Amino acid sequence: MMDIHSHIIYGIDDGAKTMEDAVAMINMAYDDGIRSMIATPHYHENFKYDTGQMETRFQIIVDKFKKDKPDMKFYLGNEAYLDEYTLEALLNGKCKTLGGSRYVLVELSYNAPLKMIKNILFDIMIKGYVPIIAHCERLIKTKDDFRRVVELKEMGCFMQINASILLNGTKKRWLRRWLINRLKDHTISFISSDAHDINYRRPLLMDTYTKVYKKVGKDIANNVFIYNPQKIVTGGTII
Repeated sequence: MMDIHSHIIYGIDDGAKTMEDAVAMINMAYDDGIRSMIATPHYHENFKYDTGQMETRFQIIVDKFKKDKPDMKFYLGNEAYLDEYTLEALLNGKCKTLGGSRYVLVELSYNAPLKMIKNILFDIMIKGYVPIIAHCERLIKTKDDFRRVVELKEMGCFMQINASILLNGTKKRWLRRWLINRLKDHTISFISSDAHDINYRRPLLMDTYTKVYKKVGKDIANNVFIYNPQKIVTGGTII
């Protein structure tokens, strides 16, 4: 499996705090069957960190696991908080696309007007970038919000959900049912961990893969956990 949304670079955002934390997260992911990860630290115009430091720490992680787990692959990206500065940050390289591809992981505010969101995304898309909406389930607080995800998909964005949303007890059962149906019709293309640590927001996908396999079948499960993520960095048509 490939995880396209994780916060494994230490000391950069609210994810891993130390190198030891990063190693523990990656080992947990590996033991869960993950063999590729895109590191996606938060990017926000007002969130100050050194891009060079981010790249250096990413390379330290890569170098360590070349020795320890040579079959584990890593790619660098960002989770960009969408605002009027996002496009400029992409164009000047401050904000990273996923693995150097044309795909960019974008976080949206629930409170932002949909029209404004679509206008900014349109400007990003006409420059050749393809938005992937991070944890799109967070855009849905009531059934009236379903249209937000549908409209963004219709304009050409791809949708990513967090693996944990399909496992959480009895809360939001109505939302999980809707998300399962959106897997069936390919509205949702990616399921990722959004991992921040090893205790609460963990880098785990296998339990959700198993559930998706049972609910919608092997082909869709493999697409959202394996093939679509791989196509971000190798090319090909994402379903």
